[in-house]
Amino acid sequence: MRRIHVLLFVLMCATMMLQAVAPVDFGRLVENSRNLCREKQQYAGRWMEYVSRDTRDMDNYDVQYYRINMTLDFETGSIIADNIIEVMITEDNTQSIELEFDDSLQITDLQVDEATASFTHEDRELVVTLSQTYNEGDVVSINVKYQGSPVIDGYHGGGLYFATHGGEPIAFTFVQPCGAPQWFPCKDVPNDKANTVDIWMTVPDDYELAANGLITEEVDNGDGTKTVKYHESYPIATYLISIACTNYDIQSYTYVTGETEMPVHNFVFPEEHDIQVETFQDILEMIDFLSGIYGPYPFLEEKYGHAFVPVFGGAMEHQTCTTFGGALQGAPYYSTVLHELTHQWTGDLITCDTWAYIWLNEGFAEYSETLYTEHLNGFDWYLYHMSQLDTGDLDSKLERDILDSQNEVLDWVVYAKGAWVLHMLRFMLGDEVFFDGVASYTSDPALRYGTATNEDLEAHMEAAAGIELDWYFDQWYYQYGRPEYRYCYYTSVVEDSIKITLSSENTQDEPFDLYVPYNVNTTTGRVWAPGGISHYTLELEGELDSLVWDPGNRILDYGFHNMIPELEAPVRLRDASVMIGLPEFFDPDFAGYYVYRSENGSDWDMVTPEPVEPGMYNDGSAEPERTYYYCVAAVSGEDHTFVGPSSNTVTMESVEFTFDQGILAIDMTANFPESSPMPTDEETDAFYQDILSEYQVTWWDVIEDGDVPLSEMAKYSSIVLYCDDINTIPFHEELYCPMAYMNAGGNLLISSWRHLEDFNYNPYRTMLHFDECRFNNSPDFAGTLAYGGYPVLDVDSEKVELATWNGLLPYVNSITPSGGAEVLYRYDSASDDENWENQTCAIRFAGDYKLYLLGFPLFFIQNEQAEQFMVMVMDDFGEVQDIDGEGIPAYSTSLSNYPNPFNPSTTVQFSLQSGCEIELSIFNVRGQKIKTLANDYYESGSHQIQWDGTGWDGKKVGSGVYLYRLETPHSTISKKMLLLQ
Repeated sequence: MRRIHVLLFVLMCATMMLQAVAPVDFGRLVENSRNLCREKQQYAGRWMEYVSRDTRDMDNYDVQYYRINMTLDFETGSIIADNIIEVMITEDNTQSIELEFDDSLQITDLQVDEATASFTHEDRELVVTLSQTYNEGDVVSINVKYQGSPVIDGYHGGGLYFATHGGEPIAFTFVQPCGAPQWFPCKDVPNDKANTVDIWMTVPDDYELAANGLITEEVDNGDGTKTVKYHESYPIATYLISIACTNYDIQSYTYVTGETEMPVHNFVFPEEHDIQVETFQDILEMIDFLSGIYGPYPFLEEKYGHAFVPVFGGAMEHQTCTTFGGALQGAPYYSTVLHELTHQWTGDLITCDTWAYIWLNEGFAEYSETLYTEHLNGFDWYLYHMSQLDTGDLDSKLERDILDSQNEVLDWVVYAKGAWVLHMLRFMLGDEVFFDGVASYTSDPALRYGTATNEDLEAHMEAAAGIELDWYFDQWYYQYGRPEYRYCYYTSVVEDSIKITLSSENTQDEPFDLYVPYNVNTTTGRVWAPGGISHYTLELEGELDSLVWDPGNRILDYGFHNMIPELEAPVRLRDASVMIGLPEFFDPDFAGYYVYRSENGSDWDMVTPEPVEPGMYNDGSAEPERTYYYCVAAVSGEDHTFVGPSSNTVTMESVEFTFDQGILAIDMTANFPESSPMPTDEETDAFYQDILSEYQVTWWDVIEDGDVPLSEMAKYSSIVLYCDDINTIPFHEELYCPMAYMNAGGNLLISSWRHLEDFNYNPYRTMLHFDECRFNNSPDFAGTLAYGGYPVLDVDSEKVELATWNGLLPYVNSITPSGGAEVLYRYDSASDDENWENQTCAIRFAGDYKLYLLGFPLFFIQNEQAEQFMVMVMDDFGEVQDIDGEGIPAYSTSLSNYPNPFNPSTTVQFSLQSGCEIELSIFNVRGQKIKTLANDYYESGSHQIQWDGTGWDGKKVGSGVYLYRLETPHSTISKKMLLLQ
């Protein structure tokens, strides 16, 4: 059944270099499929409960024939029926027969072999008491007369619908998986097909009737009605018996194969005639195409066709006459036409034996769509089509099982995963073997016009391939999940070979065994990858340029992950030595790591002559005032000749932490316009200068001057970092320098807003001493509840200029402290929201370093309270106020250069409010001083000094970024300049 079609097959971008154009509006397909999926899957769990019921009470007979003789009353939406069911008894001493029939229809008479019989009819069970005992091989004819208004039951999958289209009445059936008893009594299981069926419908004489098989007679009743008699001469399952009746236009083709001519009738709405006819314009080509794969069309002695109905966005493969939902009209839905046509072979000719095997119907139909894409547009489009079937939610097993809460009879898994199982099998066996096996399956006399299980398909594929395939079918049918692969590789330094470690891991269940294709440079091959870890050695000509797993996407997997070692930032010690953490590695058989070091990031030296085991490696040869780069490579082999690719690079600026220049205030707040709810850069600067006015402070503006180098941080005993706007992430997640600063014993206060949660890297959170962080979207933060003698901090409503915030703050963080951190402040909710009231919003840590982490912007706190808080923090940090208690006077100092960038020289300009000793120096990006431009007493006022781009030795330095720093007794200012030689 064409219930869902989640085909995310969008037009590919031009860079894919594919010349074919996808002949379908996939956006419309996807939207329709999702709507229908939601519509049908709300009942799917109940379907599973019903179709998995115990059917032993119906095992004592085999259906031979149905005659459905029915009058349709379009005005009242009711029916009158006189139906016959002929069965063959399969068990001796049978005295009763159980049928399925909905309780909404009233039985007016029931006869067995033309004699009135007793029966019970309740709970959808019709139990007929036979007039005598029957034995195996006896044939019994049951005639049931009934009437009423059929009820559409989503619990079982539908029924007989009365509706309208374009203002005109229509009646039609749509019953998969088990809604047939909603309109006629039957044995509604897929594995008991009637050998033949007659469908006699009395309808208005100006209406056309679409049904299974061929019309054998049409009788004019002389009362404005006619009786149309269809005969289906091929075996058919109950869910495939259908009718559709309204004022159809009939558009016909003739399909010719050899000397056989077969009609193709399309029943279309008059008001939509042209576009609905267009929907099926390629049907003859499609029949030819599928006949080349599955054998001749299986109902050549009758017909094929389509009947449009309203309401549904899907389609249903009713035998010899597919029902098409009204939303599927026009050429864009060619793939749905092909899908339902495929079902005439896989679904109607060979039907799943039970609903547990429904993937045999839907998997082949979905896969045929991709084969037709290949036929029309080429192999690249086939592969792309297959990739789009993988919507990421195919981890349920293919077996439909009531005991599995994930299972639904007709969910996307049976379609898309079923297609993928065939796709993978094709490329595992090769085209010739695969298609031979498929043709053998659909031509098997034991299966044709009957039913099949997994084992039947498996047997034919095994016969074609000459190998056992139970491992393949079992794991993809019964198992959850899909394989996910991790791998590493090592290239030999002495021979032309590559060593690979590959691990197959299932995302949910037991690991998968599969053949995995690969490309090494230009060589293509495949390896057998059983579940768990495997090792392979492959020949390699020359250097390794590329290793690609599963080129062309032949495996339904969650990817291949190259397990290159990942180094964390090195641990820095004050003596300038470096300790690097070497992680555990994916390959349990590797020999260890080679460690490499560089001073320029390109010329690498191996500093470990023998592989080093995972753990901590100490590079005791590092020297102060140097920048080192480190990486490692995994090593394999007893002689250590196989070496893997290099890890990421970590950098260590070997600096000496003097902590002798007081406080460094780092301003990360962006400069937003006055109309913004966030403070301007000038406002935050003024606020922090006010609450730090009694301390010796150096100011650094990250927006203007860039990130603070570690060499600069190392001078200051305490850092106050503020990024008091919604959009800024503290340190921009570049915690390399702050981590080193804290590790060396520096003190840090962070004032932030909203983005603490972006510190998602565990070492960062470990250093900042919190596990989890979330923020409240609502303006609800009124201030803090204080702990440990710290002052209460209240939001200054006058600073909250956005009217909709009502003087309160949104985006304030709740922080879960860890690693010995203590609660500093708790959230004061203006609305007493129980989700936020008393949540931790600031923490303090005291250990080798001291840390204050605020989950709210200090700027918005009342100035007096903020100053009291800052005094307590600075006292805790050991920072000393002005001894005279009069505060340190504010000095105005400016620094700039022009031109910037420059070549060959630039002029550095600075101004002093009062005369003082100054030092003006140039530093490289490593923090090394390369020249002093001035070291003397200068009067107040403006001054200019030229730098010609030379170092101590008078030689020109290289192009690059340099820092120039002005130090006075009152402040230190650093700026960047760019030299272009």
